[in-house]
Amino acid sequence: MIDLWQRLKGEARPVYLYGMGNGAEKILDECIRQGIEVKGVFASDGFVRHQLFRGFTVESYSEARKKHPDMTALLCFGSALPEVIESIKQKAEEITLLAPSVPVYGKEIFNSDFYGRNEERIKNARSLFADEKSRAVYDGIIEYRLSGNINRLFEIETEREENYKLLKLENEIFVDLGAYRGDTVLEVNNLCSLEAVYAVEPDKKSFEKLKKNTESINNVNYFNCVIAESDGEALISDNRGRGSAVSETGKIIQQRSVDSILGGKRATYIKFDVEGNEEKAIIGAEKTITKYLPKMKIAAYHRSGDIFNFPLLINKISDKYTFYLRHEPSLPDWDTDIIALPKE
Repeated sequence: MIDLWQRLKGEARPVYLYGMGNGAEKILDECIRQGIEVKGVFASDGFVRHQLFRGFTVESYSEARKKHPDMTALLCFGSALPEVIESIKQKAEEITLLAPSVPVYGKEIFNSDFYGRNEERIKNARSLFADEKSRAVYDGIIEYRLSGNINRLFEIETEREENYKLLKLENEIFVDLGAYRGDTVLEVNNLCSLEAVYAVEPDKKSFEKLKKNTESINNVNYFNCVIAESDGEALISDNRGRGSAVSETGKIIQQRSVDSILGGKRATYIKFDVEGNEEKAIIGAEKTITKYLPKMKIAAYHRSGDIFNFPLLINKISDKYTFYLRHEPSLPDWDTDIIALPKE
């Protein structure tokens, strides 16, 4: 099985990075590690002022294409904005454009070696998904991660509205892990009746906006803390907003588990989107999951193994769940969620 990185090692055409920032840092580091020469860096026309990035003068797309009409470009950023995705699609028609899969958190790259080491778990998790659509999304995500072919992502998209239909939200006790500024609380409130809400957000500025934005909703319980497997303290990265996450450095913040926050009370729907801490959050919700079988929606794209580790973990906690997988329109494979529903 030849993966993207092996393909790039034999690439005769000049390799460019498309975009800057954290994604470009990770992709450039992996290229260096693999011995893949990067010729330059470009950004979309109108977004470049010839700044420097890791020793490269950032060119405009037009400038780079004029110098190297037949290039291979590596997409180094993500977006769910339709206009940005359309711009990327247009470039993919003009040049060879690949999107390396590098994890948002953790260091394990989803390459052929990673696949080989986890093949049995990958296959076992696939067997847990309940419908053909989920298995097609699962296969598409894995094929994309190995190849960098963004067309595989376009082929497996479903809209957000369709994904909510799977959840069949009615009168819910909603636990929002990673509530940010209240966008999901407001969204769910428009879709169903909310008996109670437990909204958890670690970033202080986002937490204050969360409270302000949801003050019209009754019975919202707010928690400015990190969600993990147990109570205690954690370090969190500073000034990251939506991307605030547990880190090795940063400020000290309270850490809580779902079971602790609920204190034995019932939950009917839990959303897990906690920037790479999802596995620990699931472990910390074990009592709630076992006793109440809440519906769950879990972000499955922060770490390379999330897509297969989470269904296997939940199935180990309780075998009374049916699993679905959906990918909303975004690049790269962000907004990929596991939906776990109690068996009827």
